[in-house]
Amino acid sequence: MLGSDYCFDMGYARPRDMVEKKLKLRKVDQARILGGTAARLLRLG
Repeated sequence: MLGSDYCFDMGYARPRDMVEKKLKLRKVDQARILGGTAARLLRLG
């Protein structure tokens, strides 16, 4: 999960691009990072 500590730099300006394009992850791992794990932990689906 990604949080915020506004006004401090939290890392990448476009973290989704890192997951989808730069890290060369499998699609299933991308899905987990981009919301699947959070949805499971929060019992949303």
